[in-house]
Amino acid sequence: MTTHYDAGNSRPPARVEFTGNARQLSGVPPQTFPLPPRSVPHQASTSSISTFFTTRDTFGPPAPKRQKTHDGYAYTTSPINSDIKLENLSNLFPDNPLSKVGVVTRSTQTASNKITSATTPLSVPPSPIRPHSSPLRKPGATRLPLGTSVNKEVQTKPYALEITKNAPQYEDLTSTDFFPWLGTHQEDILGEISVKNGFYDRTPATPQECNSGARSTIWTNLKHKSGLQILSSLFVSVLDRRQTSGMVTAKCTFKPPPRVTLTDAKRESWLRDLASPTIPLRRLSRTIPHGIRGKSLLDHCLAKNIPVWRAVWLAKCVGANEIRAFKRKGTSGAFATGGESKWIREWTTNVEQFVEATVRSCGSPEWQLDVTYGLQLVKHIYSEHLLNKEHFLDWTITSFHNSDLNLLPSWFLVLQGHFDDITRQIPLGRRLVKAMLEQLYKISNVNIGELGNSISIELSIALRSLVLSNPSYFLMPDSWAKYESVLKACNERSDIRWTSRIKQIEVRNFRLIKNSGEALRHSGKNDRQRFIDLLDTSEAASDIRLLSRKSLDTLEDRALLVYTLLEWSTTPYRDGLPRIYIALRLLRLWNQTRLDLDSSVLQFLGQASRAAGVDRKVIYRLIAEMIRTGLFSVGKYLQWLIAGGLCVSCNEHAHAKSSDAFELELLNNIPLCDLPSHVLNLRRILMTDNRVPCLNDFDDEEAVKQSLGIQISILKNDCIQCQKGNMVTDLANLSGTIKYSISRWIRDRIGDECSGIKGTGSETLDDDFPRAPISLADFYALRDVLETLEDFPMLADVLILLSTSAQKPLLEAIAETVNHHIEVFRALGAAEDLFRRLLSRTQGIYTRNQSDKSILVSLVDIGENFPKRGAIVLKLMEEIGFCDPKTAVAACSPISDTMADALQSGDSNFLEEVEAMLSGGISLDKQTLHGIFSAISERLRIAWLDDDPLKCKFIELLAQLRSFNNGEFDCLMLVWLQQLVCLGAHPPLVSLISPLVCAGILDLQTFIQHFVSNLNDGVNNIDCYTLSLDIFSLFDRRSAGNDRGRSQRTHKYNKGLKDFLRTNPDTIVILFCRCFKASVADDAAIQDRARTLIMSSFCLRIIQEVVIRYRPAVSSLEQVFITDLGLCNLAHRMLDCLLCSIPSSIWAPAIISQDIRTLLRFANDFNVRLCQLKLNIMLDVPQDHIYDNDTFREECTRILVEEASSTFKSRPGIWLSFLSSLPQPNAEMFHAQCMLTLLATIPKCALKTSTSVTAPPTSVGSIDALLASIAAVEDRLPSMPSIDSIATITRNISQLQSYIQLGDREAGSPNEGVDHFRRVRRRAEQDNLFRWIDVLLRLLTIHQSIIRNTKLPQETLCQFLLSLSHLATTFNLKANSLHSSTVLDAIAFFSDFLSPESRSYCTAVLGDQQLLHDSPLKYLFVSADEEIDWLHTAGPSNTSTSLAQNTTLVPFPFRRWEMVQDATPTIGENDTSLSLAFFGTRKSVL
Repeated sequence: MTTHYDAGNSRPPARVEFTGNARQLSGVPPQTFPLPPRSVPHQASTSSISTFFTTRDTFGPPAPKRQKTHDGYAYTTSPINSDIKLENLSNLFPDNPLSKVGVVTRSTQTASNKITSATTPLSVPPSPIRPHSSPLRKPGATRLPLGTSVNKEVQTKPYALEITKNAPQYEDLTSTDFFPWLGTHQEDILGEISVKNGFYDRTPATPQECNSGARSTIWTNLKHKSGLQILSSLFVSVLDRRQTSGMVTAKCTFKPPPRVTLTDAKRESWLRDLASPTIPLRRLSRTIPHGIRGKSLLDHCLAKNIPVWRAVWLAKCVGANEIRAFKRKGTSGAFATGGESKWIREWTTNVEQFVEATVRSCGSPEWQLDVTYGLQLVKHIYSEHLLNKEHFLDWTITSFHNSDLNLLPSWFLVLQGHFDDITRQIPLGRRLVKAMLEQLYKISNVNIGELGNSISIELSIALRSLVLSNPSYFLMPDSWAKYESVLKACNERSDIRWTSRIKQIEVRNFRLIKNSGEALRHSGKNDRQRFIDLLDTSEAASDIRLLSRKSLDTLEDRALLVYTLLEWSTTPYRDGLPRIYIALRLLRLWNQTRLDLDSSVLQFLGQASRAAGVDRKVIYRLIAEMIRTGLFSVGKYLQWLIAGGLCVSCNEHAHAKSSDAFELELLNNIPLCDLPSHVLNLRRILMTDNRVPCLNDFDDEEAVKQSLGIQISILKNDCIQCQKGNMVTDLANLSGTIKYSISRWIRDRIGDECSGIKGTGSETLDDDFPRAPISLADFYALRDVLETLEDFPMLADVLILLSTSAQKPLLEAIAETVNHHIEVFRALGAAEDLFRRLLSRTQGIYTRNQSDKSILVSLVDIGENFPKRGAIVLKLMEEIGFCDPKTAVAACSPISDTMADALQSGDSNFLEEVEAMLSGGISLDKQTLHGIFSAISERLRIAWLDDDPLKCKFIELLAQLRSFNNGEFDCLMLVWLQQLVCLGAHPPLVSLISPLVCAGILDLQTFIQHFVSNLNDGVNNIDCYTLSLDIFSLFDRRSAGNDRGRSQRTHKYNKGLKDFLRTNPDTIVILFCRCFKASVADDAAIQDRARTLIMSSFCLRIIQEVVIRYRPAVSSLEQVFITDLGLCNLAHRMLDCLLCSIPSSIWAPAIISQDIRTLLRFANDFNVRLCQLKLNIMLDVPQDHIYDNDTFREECTRILVEEASSTFKSRPGIWLSFLSSLPQPNAEMFHAQCMLTLLATIPKCALKTSTSVTAPPTSVGSIDALLASIAAVEDRLPSMPSIDSIATITRNISQLQSYIQLGDREAGSPNEGVDHFRRVRRRAEQDNLFRWIDVLLRLLTIHQSIIRNTKLPQETLCQFLLSLSHLATTFNLKANSLHSSTVLDAIAFFSDFLSPESRSYCTAVLGDQQLLHDSPLKYLFVSADEEIDWLHTAGPSNTSTSLAQNTTLVPFPFRRWEMVQDATPTIGENDTSLSLAFFGTRKSVL
């Protein structure tokens, strides 16, 4: 049968070039026969050739002719201008057996649905090969040898004709029918009719058949004038009938493919069939096996490599059946919906587990293919909405956030697949940005090689893109301080747009920061306090360059940096000389970078001259050291003094200004060495004009030198003898100028004596020096002089000079001196040099005997201060063991054999016998140890009570005894000391404990911790108070030993005290509180002793250090001070001494309130902790001593609020310290008062009655100060503020929002009776209201902890967010970018606290009000699963009467799980999940 493109139209006649038969194949030229045109079936007469071409040009080429061969295959001839040629069939069908025989074929060619043939015939092919003859060999072919077999492919299937590649094709790329020419086809048989009329598929219709059709009926009507109209109506009616009959009206017959139970083998076979794309899905839909669901379904798809689209088809089929199981008959709608949601959540979890397993398979064989397939499959499931998208995206971000660095690239690949969907929603986008910054923060802190650098670059690129496109995603006030530097490091090049966006993000985060401490950090106003904290922790810094780098990074303002350093080194609220030399070394380093020091120093001196309560002696010392090292110019300072008016003469020095007295005193305390003569003359003129005696400096200096020359033999060579009456003995009261000159003279004299050793001692050391340069007595005298002069740089130089040639006694004294001043020498940078020189000298004189043990022990003590010298210290400790004489004894009897006689001997022989016994023994059992310890300790107790010098000998015996069993000895020592200190009357405890610590037989920290933990805190427990006072007295270093006692290693005791103060401040606070309670004990003696101890200098110094460096000490001490009025008075006296202020002893509200105001203004960055403690004591006075406690608290709170509103902006760090430690009652009152003051300033705007907005009674700075104060004190509240306060704030925002919307309508509605000036005024009032809304939003941000609380009704939060959402859509707010950004940021921030139900409610309300379309609110509230519906069904409306509004649109829910292709084995008319009747679907006509 022949098939055409258009049934009813046959092909026009064609000119066919025919080539003949077998005879013509043998060499006869082909003949051409012009064929007559064929008739068309529906035409009455035959058309001519010219008529054909006209028709072809008009309607285009007709359809090709499909013909059939005898074996069922078809071939097609060209209908127009086709030529029949003789070709070699092997070119078309190389595998056809007929290709060996020459046959007649038809060659065709097609292009763009126009099938044409070649116009030029091909040449005649060669004659066919005769039967039984061998074919001709091709040129160049080689003959195979005999016996060689040729491998030929054996045909196993019957021959089937294949369509050639160049066959004609239709528009849909299907080939036309064609038939090989065999000479037997009907068309190939030439007859008279076929030659004259052409070949037709069917017999042409006769005239009778043509007249009997519709032609006769229609033709008659077409002759009339209305024929065209009739024909048009006819066609319309036909098309209408066709459309009506072609509509799909059948009911939807869709059913999910059923599942059947199959064996494991059949199930595997079915899965393999599913993996083959050649097997249709309709065939597989009949037998979907049970048991394939959840994660196993995805695992099967991955293992079988099922095509992704077929795997999704299987997931839909399984899911549709699972979901329909919840909707079976008899199940309620709510249960079915809940079951469906639960199943989708479980399926989403299964998909997440599959993704996680796929990601963790990285590194296994073929993991790249598995990961690629798995991600593609999950991406298709996600895009088909076959899971809970919000949960899946949230899980993806969480997994990326928690991923380790090894799997981070894989998780980032997973994240990139859903990047666009995540960034469409602000909540998810913010979580994404936070996760990326966290991973980038981890990478920046860990070096993970090239892979880490690659992923770091990718993260930086993504973050840069998000910063420029979605800056709202970087709203993270809680973690902005952590990620700020990481985000700024992502910008590799200077981009102005990037910089501006980062600044905007920083400002927006700053508005949302809750804690005022973090706000201060971001504002840069607390860098000075952080620099001070850095200096407080680095007093004994060994790496001064590291400290310098940290300081420069902490405080960028270089002038403020130098000024703060000068203040810290001279403030009276820090103790110790090391800070002066640390500051000096830092200034020396900064001076090398050309930092301007003179301006900062002059400014500091100008402020210090007018300041009260400064330590001027420390300032003088610092300036003198700067002049020595060349960091400060005396000439510039004198010029500055002259420019300031110091040259004006005063009649009397007593009438000079205090600032002038300070400056003149400074001139009298500077070193004059190496100063030029003109500077010395100018100094002398200034001091003489101001009546300051300076001419006697030379005489006083000479008198001091003569006095020292008499006392010290090494200094009397060039000194003139003087009378004893003229001797100067009070070196401490000399002026600084004379002190520096004397110390310089001493250093030069020692240098002259140490021949061969210059000032720095950097030359080669001489171990064979013939004599000691100085005697031991002279060394002690020189050391005392330099320590009295407090010139430690010169003392370090003297020690360096003497250490190169000293013998053992002098070397040991030098080592003890270094140990005693180790902190000062470390600050100077000379300690390590001294240790190196002492170690080198010791190696030259070391003999490994007992006399060397003391110097080795001293070197160990020095080396322990340098962690880098740990190996040397271990070696020295080994050498100490070799110096012990008992190690040289090869064998002897145990000590217990001779112990009885030795312990019963008298005191005269006891020491010698026990020492000999301990020196010779090598073993000691526990019982023997107890006996020896009891004998020695009893004699030591008696010697201690009688102040017998033999106690040192007994302590040495105990040190030898401890070496036998350290653990047992320490237990015995603690028990014995506990019994000893409980004696009724005994000498000071420090006289016993100090030698024990210095001898190394008692650990000071263990001793104090043991006794403090065993104290019983009784109200009138005299023994407890006495023991507390005794233990606290141990911290008095002055009673640890005299100067000559340094050979007993008193430095070890002092070092133990400092270490205990630094590491155990809580124990110090507990011990001090017990001593403080002893001041109100019943015993008058204990009271006096306690008060004396508390007001002593060492106690004040300890309390100052603990309070400043240990923050919890403030609250601990406060709780003790406020328990009694007497304790309060004593605490005020103590704090007034520390603060250098006048104590207030009258407990009257007026006086205390005045003192509070003075104290708040007196506080600075160095004494703020002390002022904080004093303020808390003032505010928390015992209630029994105040007439009206409530009135007193209200008055104090009023003062605090007034001071905070006026000075908080200029002193944020100080106020933060005050407010963060307020007593809880005062904190509550302060918070309430600030809230009332702030809310009272908000204008009361009614919706209809208010016509103007008054200006706020307080300034903008005061409002900011109140907000910051509220934020600072919030954490001190015992309970969260009332929810009513939050409701009040939200009501105010709603009221202001309504008023703004009213004004927006009036201001934006012209020509409605509202004049232009009223609209302008209304807009100005709205701008003012916007500022108040900003204040209220900041107030809510501060109280975000209440909003996080579950007790806050979600209705209140929803109402608040809806009000803000309406406010964000007002015209004026959109025009103001700043306020618009503030409101939107607040919505984004507070919407995180909404529950899912509340978020859905807000989304529904805003959607009904048409506020989500084309609005930023859409990205804030609409989740990933809540899409804007686009498909609706139309239904009748009961409320509308007009025709246009007679229908209502109802969203149509998609059943996405049932959108399955080929769901049924047979094709139905309406078998799709979404009924075709919804769309007016028509049947296709084939």
